[in-house]
Amino acid sequence: MTTRSDATTVGSRSRSNYQLVLGAVVVTAMLVSLVRAPYPDQMYLQHIPTVLALLAWPAVTRRYPLTNAAASCFAAFLLMHILGARYIYSYVPYDHWSQHLFGFDLQHAP
Repeated sequence: MTTRSDATTVGSRSRSNYQLVLGAVVVTAMLVSLVRAPYPDQMYLQHIPTVLALLAWPAVTRRYPLTNAAASCFAAFLLMHILGARYIYSYVPYDHWSQHLFGFDLQHAP
């Protein structure tokens, strides 16, 4: 017979495993973003907030547990921040990617 506390333990364990995987994905993305970066001198400065957030994530979630949805949103935010930090925000090649993927330039879209 499964008690409510057993079910809660299993749920929190799967939640923490999911969040560990999310954290690993974010760390991996950050490490990959360092490879042949277009602006390496400034990029490291841009990654300081991401590193601080990654270091604080486990401590904060221990005190204030996040749902998987909230952790996913936080990871998505960090991934966007990593993308911006790689290209120093102003130089993210959105127009080039849009032209390559969809055939039109975002800057000249109606």
